[in-house]
Amino acid sequence: MEMLVSVSSYENPSKSTDTLIGKFFGEDVKISYPALLFFQVNDEKITDALVVCLKEKFIEKSFEEIKKYITAASITLKKIKPEYQGNYSEIFDQLELSVKGVEQLYTLKRYLNVANSVFSFVEIIKMFF
Repeated sequence: MEMLVSVSSYENPSKSTDTLIGKFFGEDVKISYPALLFFQVNDEKITDALVVCLKEKFIEKSFEEIKKYITAASITLKKIKPEYQGNYSEIFDQLELSVKGVEQLYTLKRYLNVANSVFSFVEIIKMFF
């Protein structure tokens, strides 16, 4: 039930969450909240996992970000031809590439916003001199 409760901060929601993730995904999987966890199961074992930490700070923008990650993953999976559907590792690698591409765009957007803020600040300072 604890997993179904909305988390309103970027802090770790609970130690039991970390314990659960560590149990199924390994102790080396570290998550900064909020995040998405993509994973693959093969023969009842988790074989691959990808953690994507959300970049957006506001709820509405976070939902848009989640939608973009899931859409990228969905488009990638739809492109897999039936004869290659048994290549689990390669399919997950393709999913990971597409999701990381979206993640890189969000990182670039954040850097551009910072650069724009710095540029605007410099322009304001120039007005005084």
